[in-house]
Amino acid sequence: MHTSNTQFIITLDTLCPEIQTEIILYVENPGHLGQCSRSWYNMVNSPAIKSKWLISRVGRTHALFHAVRMGEPFINLDVVKCLFAQKAQLSRYFLQKLREKREAPGRGIPTRWASDLPPSIVVELYDEGQRQFGKGLQLRGNDAQHFYTLSGASQNTTEAKPIIQHNASGIIKLIKVYKFVPLPCVRRKTVLRFSDTVGCSCDHVKEWKIVARAIAIYPELVNVWKKNGGYDVMDDLNVYERS
Repeated sequence: MHTSNTQFIITLDTLCPEIQTEIILYVENPGHLGQCSRSWYNMVNSPAIKSKWLISRVGRTHALFHAVRMGEPFINLDVVKCLFAQKAQLSRYFLQKLREKREAPGRGIPTRWASDLPPSIVVELYDEGQRQFGKGLQLRGNDAQHFYTLSGASQNTTEAKPIIQHNASGIIKLIKVYKFVPLPCVRRKTVLRFSDTVGCSCDHVKEWKIVARAIAIYPELVNVWKKNGGYDVMDDLNVYERS
């Protein structure tokens, strides 16, 4: 009787797309996988996979900030559209800082952030902002400064409590309607790589400490954020409170 000695060899290229995707989402630098073969290169660099990988790494709340931070070749128009399709959160404050950075490159955020962002991506972000927040989008304001004022951050805790209670509706509107959340801190030791792309370093610890103080005085803000897309706010606070 003839016995078949046929062997089935499993390689990275023979894995089903679902498993390949899970592998990409698991590794810290998918760019290395893209060097395995043409099919892996195409998968790793597809907009859908890039956006899934980024959200799996940094969450929906800060995905757009990090996509801009990493710049090209990571970000492109299709990646931005995929991020929105996968419910990446857009805040008015993010758009305010984007406008500020492009009009005054030396202010607020380190120079590399958004410095070479293609105009088509900027237009897409602004257009999405108008779709979400209305055509009267106020990009020359500063929602972080507004939160600072409404939360009585310049006062001591005792004096700030009645200020927050009085301004609670305004603070909730910032979070609920305009999706306010401080921009993330990105220290130099925080490495987020995709191929050879490494973003800039940013520091917004002060803003997070103001948010933490407001929550300590008015804990209901936690639920407001959780119900309105601020999925990662508490995780962020746990990190920044130790900074």
